[in-house]
Amino acid sequence: MAFAAELESLAAVDMSFSFVAITTREPARRPGDFDRRIDMEMLEAVLASRGDRRELACFICGATEFVETAATALVKLGVPAETVKTERYGGA
Repeated sequence: MAFAAELESLAAVDMSFSFVAITTREPARRPGDFDRRIDMEMLEAVLASRGDRRELACFICGATEFVETAATALVKLGVPAETVKTERYGGA
């Protein structure tokens, strides 16, 4: 997972930043991380501890279909679309 250590370090010193790692091919890295596919229940659990959803900035990176699904779910859960930043790789 690219830059995981750096993101974990940043989360440890900056209370306005949190990092949740989600993997499907390896065990969860830390408590609070997940090792399954993203679903609405997971997103709601992560968002519940983050305060006002209108104040969040969310970053999603992955294959196009995954990114679209995750971004759409975040917006449905009250995160403003303009604060959901995405990076896609791969085909359609």
